[in-house]
Amino acid sequence: MPERRWRERLARPRLRTLLLLSYLIVLALPLAGLWFLRLYESALIRQTESELVAQAAVLSGAWRAARGIVAPDGSAGLPATSLDRMRRAGLDLARDPVLPPAPDPRPGRPATSVAVTTGERLAPVLRDVQPVTLAAMRVLDADGTVVATTGNDLGQSLAAHEEVAGARRGVPTNVLRRRERRAEAVPGGFSRTAGLRVHVALPVMVDGRVDAVILLSRTPASVTDTRWQASCRT
Repeated sequence: MPERRWRERLARPRLRTLLLLSYLIVLALPLAGLWFLRLYESALIRQTESELVAQAAVLSGAWRAARGIVAPDGSAGLPATSLDRMRRAGLDLARDPVLPPAPDPRPGRPATSVAVTTGERLAPVLRDVQPVTLAAMRVLDADGTVVATTGNDLGQSLAAHEEVAGARRGVPTNVLRRRERRAEAVPGGFSRTAGLRVHVALPVMVDGRVDAVILLSRTPASVTDTRWQASCRT
């Protein structure tokens, strides 16, 4: 008899138990949604990081070509560990810190004539591709002085930037930073809601030393942007 009652209770749970379960589900749904959005935002950041790394690799090859340098092994002068690090997009909101906006440029050491000439050759390329990639593009010499740019910091030094310092040591360095300006002040940007920018700094190696640094940055797409683009396609 007691066993029969126990089975009946299992088959017909109390109303209080059902209400408790429903409350737990209602509480868990927003937390699950926040967790999913966090994962999705990290995926969008890694997508932007991969695109910037690919663009930086092309500009690195363009710099070497403009200097008349060809890597005999096709490795762009980077060691295997750096190449592997460059290929893998690894920025993650859950793990990587979000740095403050990049510090203002400072007066820099005058670039060498070779770096200046090479930068002048690449400057038209940056201007041509920037409207398509929507990335801020800068080419620095080995000391961190800007020799080609899509901005107005030509001749200034960005050596104080953490990602530039890493690249000057020969290590490809990617970081997340807060946006320099409010989203509303960036006309025609890829995203008007994201508050972060992805910064990619790639060293250009020649004979085992850093000859230049490619510095690119862009705002990743936000969840709102991707939803709006998806709705436009359907």
